[in-house]
Amino acid sequence: MNLLNVLLVIVCALSITWLVPISPSLALSSKELQALWKAAVTKHQQSDFEGAIKLYLRISKEQPLLTQAYTNAAALLIHEGNEEQAIVLLQEALKHNPTDYMANLNLAIILSESADHSILDHALKCAKQATISRPSSQAAFHVLGNIYQSQGIPHLAESALRTATNIKIETRSVLLPRVFPEKNSGLVKFAEEITSNKSGIGKRRSPSKEDSPPKSVVTRQKDYHIVSIHPLIVHIPSFFSEKEADAIVDTARHSILKKSETYANNARGVLRSSETAWIRGEHSTSALRRLLPFLRYFGRNGTLDETGVSVEPLQAVHYSVGGFYHAHHDSTPWHPRDVTALYYLSEINGGKTIFPNICELSRQTEEMCLFRSVEELDRIDVDQVCNDIEPPALVHKGDAILFFNTLPDGEPDPHSAHVACPVTQGEKWLANHWITGI
Repeated sequence: MNLLNVLLVIVCALSITWLVPISPSLALSSKELQALWKAAVTKHQQSDFEGAIKLYLRISKEQPLLTQAYTNAAALLIHEGNEEQAIVLLQEALKHNPTDYMANLNLAIILSESADHSILDHALKCAKQATISRPSSQAAFHVLGNIYQSQGIPHLAESALRTATNIKIETRSVLLPRVFPEKNSGLVKFAEEITSNKSGIGKRRSPSKEDSPPKSVVTRQKDYHIVSIHPLIVHIPSFFSEKEADAIVDTARHSILKKSETYANNARGVLRSSETAWIRGEHSTSALRRLLPFLRYFGRNGTLDETGVSVEPLQAVHYSVGGFYHAHHDSTPWHPRDVTALYYLSEINGGKTIFPNICELSRQTEEMCLFRSVEELDRIDVDQVCNDIEPPALVHKGDAILFFNTLPDGEPDPHSAHVACPVTQGEKWLANHWITGI
C-alpha cells in the first residue's frame, strides 16, 4: 500500500440542508436566521463565494455554536487563497466546540502542509480528535497517517492508513468549493454547443483513436490526440504557452515547496522523491476554464457545474535530478478522483510519465505483457520499470495529458497506475488538477 502525501481537500460541510438547528438570538429571529442560512448556501452553490463568506460570517456572529458556518466560510477562504483567515475561523469553531469533526479535520489538513514540527504537532492533535469524533472517517485516519509520515513515524503511519483502507467508504454527500464558471457563462455555453448530441448525457464517451475532435475544441489548442482507450488518455499539445508555463513555475518557486517522500511497506525504501506546493487563484481557475471543453467532451455527466463535481486546487510538483514517483494510483478508496489533468511546465530529461499496465505501450511482446498491481510494480527497481515501458506521448513544455482514473461505474481503474520516471538532467516541473464527479 502506498503512503500518499497529504491531499489539500477542504471538506465543506454543505450536506446540503436548508434547515439548521438554531437557538434563540437577540438580533435575529429563528425564521430570519433560517432564511440567512438558505441565502448563504444558495450563493455558495452559485459560486458567489465572496457573498457566501459574508453571510456565513454573519451567521457565525449570530450563532457561534453553529460551527458549520465557520467551516463553510473557511473552506471558501482557502479557495480564495486566504489560508490565514481560514485557520482563524476554524480555531474559532473549535473554541466553541473542541470536538467538532469538520473543524478538526480541515485544520489538520491545512496545518499538515507545514514543515514546522510544532505546527505538525498541532495538526496531529486535530487529526486524532477527528478520528475520535468520527471513528468511521476514512479521511481522518488518512490525514492522521500522512502526518505521522511527515513526522518520520512510518509504523504509526502504516497503521493509520491501514485503518483508513479498512473503513467502509463514506457517503460522498459533501460539496467541495467549485471553481467552474457559472451556468450562463459564455464558456459553458460554448462547451454545451460542442458536446450537444455527441458526449451522451449520463455516460462517458468511448472514443476510438480515429475519433475526430469537434472543431470548436481545438480553436485554442493545435489539436488533441487520443493515445489510449483503456484507460482513456488524451494528449493536448500546447495547452499552455511557454510564458504561461513559466508564470506558474515562478509562482510555485515563491510558494512553500514541501518535500514529498512516500515510503514503501516492508522496508522497501522510498517510493517518491519530489517537492509540492498548492497554487490557488487565477492560475488554477484559468487552467480549469481552458480544460472545461475537454472535460465536457470526454466526461459522462451532462453538466459540470452541478452539485457533486469537485476540483482540488492546482498542485505544482518539482523533481530534481534523480526525483521520481514509483507506481501509484491518483484515486484512493477514501478519496476517489475520476480525472487527472497533468500539465508539463518544463522540458524534461528522463522524467517521463508511463503507464505500466497498458500493454500496447510495453516493449515486451503481448504474450509477455502481464498486468501487475502497484504493490508488485513497486518491488521492481523504478529504472527497470521505466526501461520496459514507452510513454503514451512525447510531451513538451506547455503540453497537457488528461487521463481517467476510474471506470464508468466509478470504481478505480487498475490500468491507470502510473510512474513518474527519474529525472536524469536538470529539473522537471509539473502541475496537476484532480477532478471528481465527471
